[in-house]
Amino acid sequence: MVEKKEKGNSSYNHSCCFESFISPNPITSFNPVQRYPKIDKTAFVSQFSSVIGDVTINNNVYVAPNVYGQMKEPRFI
Repeated sequence: MVEKKEKGNSSYNHSCCFESFISPNPITSFNPVQRYPKIDKTAFVSQFSSVIGDVTINNNVYVAPNVYGQMKEPRFI
């Protein structure tokens, strides 16, 4: 019989916690407008990537593990 592991157990499978981090840019004195990334549905963003701010990721794009972000001007990938 297989026992179900509880979340409090140190051997709990944490693979579900690895998701890409996608967020708006922080509001700053030189960039007071918060902008969100635009990601096409056909694009793949790695679970170890971060996409922050005014970033556009077009169709059929693969985003490898890394951090992509823009504070002042838009970036298109």
